[in-house]
Formats: sequence, C-alpha cells, structure tokens
Amino acid sequence: MGQIFEIMNLSISRKLMFAAMLIPIQTPENWSLQSYSSISKNEVNFSERGVLVKVNSSASPLIFPFKEKARLEGFKISGEFRGLPKLGDPSRQGDKGFDDFPLRVGFVVSGKNKLGGFQKLVAKDWVRRLFSLAPEGEGIDKILFFNITQDVHQVGTERVHPMSEFIHETFIDSVTEKGHFNYNYTFKVPIAVLAIWISIDGDDTKSAFDVLINSLDVRKADQNAK
Repeated sequence: MGQIFEIMNLSISRKLMFAAMLIPIQTPENWSLQSYSSISKNEVNFSERGVLVKVNSSASPLIFPFKEKARLEGFKISGEFRGLPKLGDPSRQGDKGFDDFPLRVGFVVSGKNKLGGFQKLVAKDWVRRLFSLAPEGEGIDKILFFNITQDVHQVGTERVHPMSEFIHETFIDSVTEKGHFNYNYTFKVPIAVLAIWISIDGDDTKSAFDVLINSLDVRKADQNAK
C-alpha cells in the first residue's frame, strides 16, 4: 500500500507542476490587431462567445503579449470553423500563392536576436512588431506556429517558413470541412514565450470564411523543472 500511495503522490505532484492559464478572448483588452502592408485586415469582433475572425481575401495577426515572459508546456484551443480557405488542391497548402491556413496558433519565443538600427529601417512592419515584443535587454528567437492544415499528409511534419527564418511551423492536425474544433497540444519541450500570435489567413487564395475561437488556455511549466 505504501508504494501505491507513493505513486499517487508522485502523480499529484507532477500535475501540480503545471498550471492552466486562461487567455481572455471575450474582450479586446490586451489584444493587438496588426496588419501587413498591401494586405487587407481581417475583421475581428469580441463578444461573450469569444473572438470572431472574419476573413475576406485578408490576413492580419492577432497578438496577445504577456506582461512577463512565461514558460509554457502546451495549449488548448476550441471554437468553430465556419468555413475554410479555398485551395482546390490541398497538397499545395503552404506553397507560394497558397499560404493560407484556417488556424495558426503561434508563440513568440524569447531569444538573443535583435534588430540593429539599419535593420529597423529596412525591416517589414510585422518584423519590427515582432521584435518590439521583446522586453528591454532581451531578443527574439522565433515564432513557433502550430498549424491546422487541410492537407492530411502535412500532419506531423515541420518546416521553417520559406519567407522567413523567424517562422517555424508544426502541422498538428487537419480539417476538411467546417464545424467545431478542440485541439490540445503539448510541446516537445517547454518554451519561454513573450506573446501569442494567432494567424487566420485568406489573402493568397482570395478566400472568405469565418473562424470563432471560444476558448484558449496555455499550460505553464514548473519554473523549477529542468
């Protein structure tokens, strides 16, 4: 019996190492809707049901910066796809001209990369915004995106985005038709996160669709665990 209780106590202790943090998505406070040059912005509406993103040949990142760096080990997100990007051939999703996904949940990872004076002048707006998320004295490593794809063959694969070395993508699940979703993902290793970066895009494929996010929470890793 003593061994059983020891195992139970160990299990409870492990669960206590992690704490879920609910991200507020019912109000726009603390959220920032950014834009890309020459691309129309998504329409974003907050309500008691969550955040509704309306895409119409548009794309714009929705960013939630943390007040202080958070060490995370996973996330859970639920909602409803009320439509999907129009691809024709799903196997081309992510290629040039087809780089639209119904949902990319991104995490801005703390690191050592910083923009110098000249780099700030020539960098794209979204890159400057990315690096502005780092507190004074720190930099950015990359954005880790966890994508929902319409190409089932992409699930389980990873890539560095061909347009930027700062964008790393992991394809965690697939969707083929509109409906409710619930995704729960654990990172391979805990990551030090400065902000959440949500992308829902339809600019490449000239698609029009809506995505409702009902809830989003992240799991904080034990700060003392190695």
